Amino acid sequence: MQRERLYCRGLAGRAGYKNHRDLMMASATLTTVKMNQTCNLYDGARNYRLGDVTGSRFFRHTAGGLHYHLKNFPGSLAAAFLNTYGHGKPAYRAYYNASCNAACVKSGYCQCYVPRAHALHDFLSREPTPPLLEATAAVHLRVGDVVDQSPYSIDDMLTRPTHFKTRCTRAQESRGCLSIHDRVYVQPLDRYASVVERFRAMGIRRVVVVAASSVDQAITTASAAGIAFSHAKSCEYVRRMGRYMSEAGFATEYRLGGRPDDDFRFLTRRVRCLVGSASGFAGLAGQVAQKFGATVLMPDGITLPTFDLTG
Repeated sequence: MQRERLYCRGLAGRAGYKNHRDLMMASATLTTVKMNQTCNLYDGARNYRLGDVTGSRFFRHTAGGLHYHLKNFPGSLAAAFLNTYGHGKPAYRAYYNASCNAACVKSGYCQCYVPRAHALHDFLSREPTPPLLEATAAVHLRVGDVVDQSPYSIDDMLTRPTHFKTRCTRAQESRGCLSIHDRVYVQPLDRYASVVERFRAMGIRRVVVVAASSVDQAITTASAAGIAFSHAKSCEYVRRMGRYMSEAGFATEYRLGGRPDDDFRFLTRRVRCLVGSASGFAGLAGQVAQKFGATVLMPDGITLPTFDLTG
């Protein structure tokens, strides 16, 4: 069995990195610890939702939407998207050479933007090119509420398809709670068999399992919405996936609780191959990774979105 390692969280929030090149170079040489020593999935960016704020008109009008992200994450990819690629901005005019429907713009609701995958690829392309981790693939896992609040055990979720959904009350929605659509968020392990075969055909030798949650398990009310949970089940899910990849013969490492923007850069620009998950964040990362030339794979049963939501 290959040795497993864990990337320590917190790199993105440390001082001393003058630019993204320094940060991304450092991420390849992180001090690592054994997986059984810690599993902190909280990413330190409470309720930061890159996929939703770039892809959903509805979400941008919620309490945790546009204004929340501009106020709390002014230097983020989400803020760059909102400030740079909206209707009337030079980047918008350069891409569309046109304008949104006049009535829609006047209403203020449509908030037209350059398609998000194109916009984020454009933005990241302006940054220094980071070194590619050779023979390395990343496996993204959707963790947090869809795992920890599920009535099913990890054994159940990893052996057969199990659905999950939630509904928020009006009071919870006013505080930023979002209903979760009914779908299979945790893919059974046998759906990764084809992924393993592709890894071998591509000469992949190292697999990095990437997972994080924007809600701290120490907070008893997620998003102030009255939903309590811990990350114990999510951590077990991560361990089981790492064990599966290790037993398949790959050197397995973990990148857990990383800042979402830095995880996004890692998934789209650092690895040769990305395996997505049933999440908006991973779907967006897959679209951008393809634009940078990476191979994007999905577990059997789910597909990578082929559209760029315009917002």
